[in-house]
This record gives sequence, structure tokens and C-alpha cells, in this order.
Amino acid sequence: MLRIVFLSSLICISVAAYAQETIIEKGKYSPWITEEYHVLKNATNIKHGTYRAFYNKKTVIAAGIYVQGKKAGMWHFYNSSGKVVQHYNFDTQQPLLLVNNELPPNLIQYEFLPKPADTDSLTLPVKIGGVLYGYLPYINKFKVKNNKEYVEGSLYGILEILVSPAGRLAECKLLVRAKVWKNNQWLPDIIDSYILNPELLSEDEKMFAPGTVNKQKVPSTIYIYCTIKSNGRIAIY
Repeated sequence: MLRIVFLSSLICISVAAYAQETIIEKGKYSPWITEEYHVLKNATNIKHGTYRAFYNKKTVIAAGIYVQGKKAGMWHFYNSSGKVVQHYNFDTQQPLLLVNNELPPNLIQYEFLPKPADTDSLTLPVKIGGVLYGYLPYINKFKVKNNKEYVEGSLYGILEILVSPAGRLAECKLLVRAKVWKNNQWLPDIIDSYILNPELLSEDEKMFAPGTVNKQKVPSTIYIYCTIKSNGRIAIY
């Protein structure tokens, strides 16, 4: 019921506050994410009005409003099960809700600069948009070249994301690793790396809730383990 109220509110706000002649478009954001949104009738490359993204064509994972091509007002983000993970106001750039434990500890790790003491109070950096939707612009930009030297399935990736104290992407790289047999044990070996050009991202795609140490905003790094598909694309799930 709560999600229905959210989506109904988005439609009402869009019509009342941002009424312009628009048309509805549908598209594919990734192999598992589809989109439905409004664009200006006389400029179909500009999103304007309500927007929704769906996981597996049925579960809403993002809902909000575009105004002249930019996210505006309150947006709502969900995980693959449809559970809300974020409410974020793009006008004030303030969250109403942020869930920071979407991934288990074996898939995501964090570092802070300077290194905090065990007694320090920490707030983890969080990608605006959540894991499933928020990182899509990042993983969509990477494609790992085919490396026949390694056994299929032995390759995996680590997204290394540096977040500034201001809550902006400072750097994003993909480290490609392989499990190799050394000294009678399987060990990770870095075989390649790719750096994401930040100019390929919009400003809202670079947004994070910054990490803090004792309530002070500090530089932080997020490490996310990824699978590498047979076509060279990467996935967090």
C-alpha cells in the first residue's frame, strides 16, 4: 500500500507541477532492468515527467520525476525483492532513508582515510540509488576483454570506488582477478584493470552519501566483488 501511495504521488506531482506535452518511452537499461519514462514531445532525448525502472519487468526498483532531463524531488529506490532501500530528495540532496547493508560482508568492504581506530564511530558511504539501480551506470561502462589463458569461471572483478568527503565519485576502477594455483593453494592474481571515465556519468550518477568517522566526513573507498559474464560484462548480483 505504501508503494502505491508513493507512485500515485509521483504521478500527481508530475502532472500538477511539471505539466508539459510529453510522450511515454520504454527501454532496456540492462539485460535485467527495463525503464518506462516520459520525454518532451519536441525533444525526445530529454526525460521530463515520471520515471520508473523495473527488475525482471515486474518489480519497481526506482521511481521518481525528471524535470528537463534532471532528477527532481523525492525519489524512491528498492532492492530486487521490492523492499525499499532509499528515499532521496534530489532538490535538497538529502536522504530520508538510506539502507547501507544491501550486500553481505563477503561481497562489499570499506576503507576510510585516515584509518579509524576501533573505538571510532563510523558511517558507511552509500551509493545514491541503491546497489541494484545506483551502480548500473558504472557496471554498464565496463567490458572485460576475453582472456583464454585462464579457465572459464576463474575470473572475477572488484569495483574499487573512491568517494570524496563531499559525497562525490573521485575515481572508479575495475580490477580483474583470476584464481591461480600457486604454492599448493589457490591465490588471487590481478591480471588487468580498467578505469571509468567520470565524464561518461551524469552528476546525479556520481552522488554518494559520504562516509564519516566520528561524524566528520572523510575520504572512503568501497570495494565490491563482481562476477564476470562470458560476454565480458560484469554484474554485482
